[in-house]
Amino acid sequence: MTERERYLATINYFSGPASERARSIQVAEEFLSKAPSEFSSFNNLGIQYLNRREYARAESLFRRSLAIQPTVASMVNMITISIMQSRFDEAERRAAALADAPPRIRFFLGFALAARGRFDSAKAVLTQA
Repeated sequence: MTERERYLATINYFSGPASERARSIQVAEEFLSKAPSEFSSFNNLGIQYLNRREYARAESLFRRSLAIQPTVASMVNMITISIMQSRFDEAERRAAALADAPPRIRFFLGFALAARGRFDSAKAVLTQA
């Protein structure tokens, strides 16, 4: 197992139980210090803060991840942050930008539309997913 794989496995291991989430953040921060140019180090630490509902910190990390390497995973995390903070217009714009992504990703656009009460549009999107 490479060092990167070891860090990712350890982060995932400690991500489960709420009592261990502080440890997962500690490991994710250590990984980030060793791989500051790797987008996944920012993304993984952002996920840990998202799980703790520390949305501003998570969003900052996801933005840095996207600046290094835009990925569908990072975009989905940004959509999730927008939804969790009731920024549905922003979530809808971000999700619409992923219209050509795999069908399972379209779920986020449907969710953003439904959250704004646009149920017919949400249904149309979700039936395509």
